[in-house]
Amino acid sequence: MKNSILIQLLLLIGLAFPLVAQQSFNFSIGLNHSYRTLSAQDTSVQVIVDVRNQELPKIVGHFGVHFNQPLSTKWFIKTGINLRSFGYKNPRKPIIWPGQLPGTQTGVFQTKIEYYYLEIPVGVRYNLNQRKWSPFVEISINPSIFLAEKFLFVASNDRQTSFITNRDNVITAYGVFQLTSSFSLGTQYQLTERIQLFTQIGGTYMFSNIVESTKIKERFYGVGIECGVRKIITKSID
Repeated sequence: MKNSILIQLLLLIGLAFPLVAQQSFNFSIGLNHSYRTLSAQDTSVQVIVDVRNQELPKIVGHFGVHFNQPLSTKWFIKTGINLRSFGYKNPRKPIIWPGQLPGTQTGVFQTKIEYYYLEIPVGVRYNLNQRKWSPFVEISINPSIFLAEKFLFVASNDRQTSFITNRDNVITAYGVFQLTSSFSLGTQYQLTERIQLFTQIGGTYMFSNIVESTKIKERFYGVGIECGVRKIITKSID
């Protein structure tokens, strides 16, 4: 009897789910205003923290490919892959060569640093309605892997020098695995029966410490905008 009831329930779920199922893939790109929190846990490194707190936020980018699985007509689970960067830059400083007198500098320079991470987001999205324009709320937890660090030197004569240090060379300084969280508010537009366009604004915060150190706590965050296109691969038949 119990088995019969269970089978009937499974059949009902199986029959009902396709009525609302609109599985989809989406591709998105975005820009973030990125910076980081920085604090000293030991007085011996307070001077380092004071100097680094003079650094400035930096505009960075990210893109992702995601699969969306519906739970109902309004609730969706999202997962996929993101390539995300965080970073900051130093204030412009005068170029002073050894032996050069102060005030006789020939130009200025600036350094910019970016860190690249591969994320696997696991999140949920709630659509407020099923109309042509539909606002939505989205939140996700993003386990990530540190990939590389990019250092860019920019001089006043527009000469640029950059190099990328891969994960294997900096693994002792930076944590390999990180955990971030993202929250966003957006809207989607039903362009065709199977194509949706969307845009959203939101923020990302890194919970874990960037460096493997007990003396300095450093965590990235970013606030920005994201745009994308979503392709429905299973058509609703309701």
